[in-house]
Amino acid sequence: EFNSDAYRPAYLASIRLPDGETTVSIRATDDDGESTTLTVTLNVVSPPGPIPQSARDPLIALYNSTDGENWTNNTGWNGAVGTECSWHGVGCKSESLFVPGGVENDIVSDLGLSSNNLKGFIPSELGNLEMRSNYGSLDLSNNELSGSIPETLTNRRFSTIDLSYNQLSGTIPALFAKYIDLSNNNLTGQIPRML
Repeated sequence: EFNSDAYRPAYLASIRLPDGETTVSIRATDDDGESTTLTVTLNVVSPPGPIPQSARDPLIALYNSTDGENWTNNTGWNGAVGTECSWHGVGCKSESLFVPGGVENDIVSDLGLSSNNLKGFIPSELGNLEMRSNYGSLDLSNNELSGSIPETLTNRRFSTIDLSYNQLSGTIPALFAKYIDLSNNNLTGQIPRML
């Protein structure tokens, strides 16, 4: 029977272990010189880190260029570093990135801000958004976005792009996605063959 009142630790220690498997042995000796050794193997895994700055910057640019303060739902946006995956409309997944130490980071997988009162233009920085495995969904439909679709969006492969029901104008760039909806805009010119 364990009596917590009788238990008085003689020594407490704190150690920092690297990620990976580590074997730790703990040896305890009582007042009579009797000792016991406990050996345990620990598998240390760090929690996912924040999204890379290369993903945060395009999100901030989108917020700033589309009057983010007046969105229907802007919960969390422009919050502290490391909170991006809790921002309304930002979906993230954990993914190992080739970064020093092989740290697993959260990375943007989806950006869905449909019918959210975005007013302004799609910033060119959005084409540089670091997304999960170069595939993700982008849904900015049913807003009041104007101007042209940035050519930088052609740098990225998406599973879905939905920019329908906005006020976008200009020509249609050669976007890469399995599903693209650009309907109900003011776009002109021919549809690129790659679509």
